[in-house]
Amino acid sequence: MLRLQPTHLVQVKADQSTTKTQQKDVKQPEKIFMQQILTKKFMDARERVYRAIEFEGPDVVPNGCYCLPGALRRNREKILKLFFKYPRDFGDLGYTSEYWRAYDEGIYRDKWGCVWKNVQPGLLGRIIKHPLENVPLEVIENYQTPEPSEVINFDAVEKTIAKIPHDKYLLGDSENFFERLHWIRGFTNTLMDIILGRRELIILLDKIYKYKMKVIMRWVELDIDGVYFLDDWGTQKGLMIKPELWRKYFKPYYKKMFDKVHKKNKHVFFHSDGHIIDIIPDLAAILIKKIPDLKIHVVTKTEAHNPLYLELIEKIRQMELD
Repeated sequence: MLRLQPTHLVQVKADQSTTKTQQKDVKQPEKIFMQQILTKKFMDARERVYRAIEFEGPDVVPNGCYCLPGALRRNREKILKLFFKYPRDFGDLGYTSEYWRAYDEGIYRDKWGCVWKNVQPGLLGRIIKHPLENVPLEVIENYQTPEPSEVINFDAVEKTIAKIPHDKYLLGDSENFFERLHWIRGFTNTLMDIILGRRELIILLDKIYKYKMKVIMRWVELDIDGVYFLDDWGTQKGLMIKPELWRKYFKPYYKKMFDKVHKKNKHVFFHSDGHIIDIIPDLAAILIKKIPDLKIHVVTKTEAHNPLYLELIEKIRQMELD
């Protein structure tokens, strides 16, 4: 959506004392301005996102706004009007993952064996049964993850990509890693596994990682532009586990997954809620080969003068890369 304002023309119209000579003088600039609008080739949405990510100067800030099912159920008409007025620069590949069933009312068992219950449709349900919560090591060793095609409808994704023009940025959703771990193991057990360095943790991380790599490979083979990762790692006050433990158990897996995406010349998007300042420099380090001069987007829900934000920027400036 482009909004250009010929300010010289507005100023002349607003000034009631402007002479006719001055009004004549403005006609030529006005003509040039209109010619620029009619002849200039503005970048499409896809190029705009690429330029923003790679710090190459988009024409306007890309629109990546989206809404979750609950917002759409409650304010559907208003939200659709907003998106019509301010179109997204990201293409819509549809709700192709079984994960979205957790937003529907009722009880269901997902392909991983987790049982979800939802009493408020539109909001994310809660897991009422974790398949590996209280089981012996042998059960965890024999646990089988689903195949990617059982969780994500890649056939539908391919058909959508084939039908829509690729003038918008297309992002594949690789889903979660740490969250999937505690969804199948239970949150308390997961934290205890991490603290004690249990064999159960190592086995499950390896199984989920192998599943994730299969998903990533399916995505990067498609005509998309980036792959989305998400894990909420923060509370309101800090990381859910010690940063040292995050670096020991999780950072190596993230690096291997991100590297696989980068080798296919795709972008990596990583979402995490909460206070995760302690590991943002680590995430930057994982991306150093892709962005040699250490340019990194830090999206925060805070103001620039917030001391926590300033602390984060200082850490990134001072960090020593591995």
